[in-house]
Amino acid sequence: MSDRIAHSGGNFTATRHSTTYDYISPIKLDLAGKNVLVTGAAWEDGVGYATATAFVRAGASAVALADLHGVSDDLVTKLKLTATQAGHLEPTVLSCTVDISKEESVQAMYKIVSERFDGRLDIVINNAAHMEPYKPLLDSDPDVHWRT
Repeated sequence: MSDRIAHSGGNFTATRHSTTYDYISPIKLDLAGKNVLVTGAAWEDGVGYATATAFVRAGASAVALADLHGVSDDLVTKLKLTATQAGHLEPTVLSCTVDISKEESVQAMYKIVSERFDGRLDIVINNAAHMEPYKPLLDSDPDVHWRT
């Protein structure tokens, strides 16, 4: 494991994938029993929330939504309703406020998600981003690029 991964705040999954794998294939939309974490999911019209919506429609049993701004109770309720309207059981939906640029914040989220999901995550979607102040690339700090 690289130092970058070891210091990222938590190693949720034993295997990392960079391509689509079977249980998220569009032709096999059954995610019953799967636990999912989606970062950057605070806005209903955003990519993170749309991703979480796709997972609950496919039957994910538990979804953790994480964002710097938190996730509203209204969006949590809408996700649960979306799952039941798609014919699935109501999923566990956990809302976490986290600053992904701070290791202690990520560690706190890791602890909460681990406890609520019995130490198991099947899918992690890193949709959050850390933006450094705009400056020429050669003037920027390389360590800042790895905060996300």
